Amino acid sequence: MLLYRVFNHLSTAAAGEAGHPSYIHRPQTQGRWDNPGLYASWYLSTSPEGAIAETFGNMEFWAKPMFTRAYLPGGRMTLGVFEVPDNTGILDLDDGNNLLHLGMKPSQVVTRNLPYTQARAAAAFAENRWAGLGWWSFHRPFWSNRMLWSSAAAPAPLTFVDRERLDLSHRAVESVRATLSMPVK
Repeated sequence: MLLYRVFNHLSTAAAGEAGHPSYIHRPQTQGRWDNPGLYASWYLSTSPEGAIAETFGNMEFWAKPMFTRAYLPGGRMTLGVFEVPDNTGILDLDDGNNLLHLGMKPSQVVTRNLPYTQARAAAAFAENRWAGLGWWSFHRPFWSNRMLWSSAAAPAPLTFVDRERLDLSHRAVESVRATLSMPVK
């Protein structure tokens, strides 16, 4: 299956360095499912639109500067395409039986209560039978997200496939902007 992630790309970055598709910033503590003492979190989406919404959806307005970041001179926000084996074990949090198993209500999946969601993720990780979690987007339920666990002993089962430069005229950016009624300045 293909999954998508918006990341800050720098063409000169080596593997594992900021700007490379294999880079994730550490420590991770602000993501809904983060547990940096247990694993690194690869946040992805099942669609380009979902990845873009998760990255830019909370901004007050959209403008050209949102595609660059001061912390990585020369970098550019890019849509990364990653391949994950179809049989990757994802704990689907859109399945009532899985929520019951974790002792969660549907509304608690997208809550912004980090201690709560991070504790649920740690419990699922401790079962040692999942590669990550799947849930619906806070922005629109028809966009689905995935988070894959990664550690030195068990890297996330994903392969970088391609990247697309993002700007305000990118088809998926335009689609998300229209869906979220996001003003452009």
